[in-house]
Amino acid sequence: EFARALIRAFAEDAGVDAPSPTFPILISYDFPRGRVAHADLYRIIETDELDELGWDELRENALLLAEWPDRADDRLPTDRLDVELFHAAGTDFGAGLGPEARVAILTGHGSGGARLDRFQIADGLIEQSGFSAAERVFL
Repeated sequence: EFARALIRAFAEDAGVDAPSPTFPILISYDFPRGRVAHADLYRIIETDELDELGWDELRENALLLAEWPDRADDRLPTDRLDVELFHAAGTDFGAGLGPEARVAILTGHGSGGARLDRFQIADGLIEQSGFSAAERVFL
């Protein structure tokens, strides 16, 4: 669901069909803002199999969403943002949240870390300014 929501937000179209890439392993989208590649690497056993998908070319000039990224091992981009999703129940963050709530842990690597830092600063500024409920859109 997270990948679908991200693809639809990137496309700026809530109606975009974003099926799971579990069977095809990879689905690529071309949108006015750029290309999105959604990969489900669950069935990848050896990282050499990524060559058959065109993994290195795929990462160029595209937003890459990779499920089961540990299967890509050292072939993951050094500049990236890792998103780990957990059930909120049983976590320090879960107090007061419903049983279906999720917690997202974001970890930036390389330039992804710097981007995440800038996002947190901007988010704090927006909240301090009293606009935290305002809709945010890509310019």
